[in-house]
Amino acid sequence: REVTLSCQPCQHSGSSPVTPRIPARRRKAEGAMDTLFLLALATVVIVLVFDYTNGFHDAANIVATVIASRAMTPAQAVVIVGVFEFLGPLLGGTAVANTIGKFVALDGVAPVLSLSILLCGLIGAIPITAVIVRGAANIDAGARTRFASFTHGILLVIAVIVIPMLINKIPLAALAAILLITGYKLAPPKLFRKIYKTGLKQFLPFIVTIVMILLTDLLIGVGIGFLIAMIFIVTNNYKQEFVLTKVNRNETTLITIKLNSTVSFLNKVKLRSILGGIKNYSAVTFDGSECTQIDFDILEIISEFQVNAHHKHIEVTLINIVPTEVDYSH
Repeated sequence: REVTLSCQPCQHSGSSPVTPRIPARRRKAEGAMDTLFLLALATVVIVLVFDYTNGFHDAANIVATVIASRAMTPAQAVVIVGVFEFLGPLLGGTAVANTIGKFVALDGVAPVLSLSILLCGLIGAIPITAVIVRGAANIDAGARTRFASFTHGILLVIAVIVIPMLINKIPLAALAAILLITGYKLAPPKLFRKIYKTGLKQFLPFIVTIVMILLTDLLIGVGIGFLIAMIFIVTNNYKQEFVLTKVNRNETTLITIKLNSTVSFLNKVKLRSILGGIKNYSAVTFDGSECTQIDFDILEIISEFQVNAHHKHIEVTLINIVPTEVDYSH
């Protein structure tokens, strides 16, 4: 029990006011709060630095690839990378962060220690963003240990320093063959079949984009495909795509998400945010009885939520909704 004493200045001449003693427990709590504030401030700063470095690493890799392969001019490369680096987080939201976050569990950890772990992870991730592509290449080539990435980096440095003239003599046909193999791995026939099964509204913009890229160039082809996709969206008479209702019964929260006739990707971020805020031991029902068209992105979010619901002891019921296979390959 803490007792607060109010100390008044002594009225006797020559006496000075008495300074109240601060309990040791209170001083310790205030010190912890100061440490927590400094760690939070440092974490915010490192997050901003990480976002900046991650952005220019991604953009530099894409721009350098398309310019070196002569797929686009420098001006076209900068424009298309700028547009889609903006559309990625706008439409995709926090999908990547949520995927990574599933492997990090800080429940029950002290706030100071949690921020310290987050800070260390961010600092370590800044240089890692520049070698993700090499890491993926190593795994595809059969790498089994972390030493493969180190060896890959050393070989690249040696090749650039010792034999730069030989590298410049590599035939463009050889580079073209590598790009063809890479393109085949990124877009195999099963991907075309998968998108075709999702419906004409998904498949038509996809196939038109590919055809126009081959007939013109990357920037024009993507622009035409984007316009066609926007036409489909506008003609679907966009309206509020789902209605959320909550009912508390005993200690369980019953949540019903009723989908309207047409559900597009425009509310993808909102739906993911709602699902992320559902508490443990809830019951969630997705009602698609009046729905005639569900965008594939929405189906993927619902299916992913259903797959991972058991971790939070959440019961999921789907009405007139066929779940899709969740693809974590990207």
